[in-house]
Amino acid sequence: MKEVASPYWPIRKGITHFIPDLDTLDEYQLLVRSQVTYDSTDCTIRGKDPLTYMHDGIVEETHEPWDADRFNPGYNRMGSLLRELGEAGQGDFFPGDASGTAIELHQKEFGDISWYLANRLALNGIVLSAAVERGKRAYETHGESFEPGFHAVFEDTFPALMYMAYSSDLIRASEAVIARPSDETIEHLAERAGILIMMMSQLVEARLDTPYEAILQQNIDKIKKRMAEGTVFDKSGGDAR
Repeated sequence: MKEVASPYWPIRKGITHFIPDLDTLDEYQLLVRSQVTYDSTDCTIRGKDPLTYMHDGIVEETHEPWDADRFNPGYNRMGSLLRELGEAGQGDFFPGDASGTAIELHQKEFGDISWYLANRLALNGIVLSAAVERGKRAYETHGESFEPGFHAVFEDTFPALMYMAYSSDLIRASEAVIARPSDETIEHLAERAGILIMMMSQLVEARLDTPYEAILQQNIDKIKKRMAEGTVFDKSGGDAR
């Protein structure tokens, strides 16, 4: 049996135990809102309306943890996140197994997702802490309708699969708000976002031995540095966040 010293192990205690500090979430959202760079008209970002820009950023960034890495094509991003979590000698992935490459690459991607998500929600007046609280209530209620233990198997053993499912849910919820803005669609967006944040929090702790709050701080520091250097956008005009 492999000895495990991680404070997050065993991971099998339910997704709603992985709620980031709510004050940290709200402080993060305020900070990243100040990092948004508008065009000279103050009405668009890189020629897009803000809702579309932030939504497109979420779509792109939520898929990047699975895509081939252009700087390290030999690294299997998806494989590193989908390995089964082990306990009591079962499974093949334990805290401490993640390579430095995996940690560095994935910390960046989950930070970028969080940046777009926080700003996307802010455009509809959704506060991150409130989204998480709403998502927790919805997830706990929703989970009761499934066969007992069904969700637990996936959220504990294959947290990446839960992340994939709920990131797709979030994208659909954001699309619904853009197409049909209403109290109902905005509330649903907040709910989906809150659940996704819990999924990301568990995933980065289980796979990267990194608290989600640390991911947020790294993201803030990176954007501050790039803003000071004037390198938020790359030379081709694309987003180099």
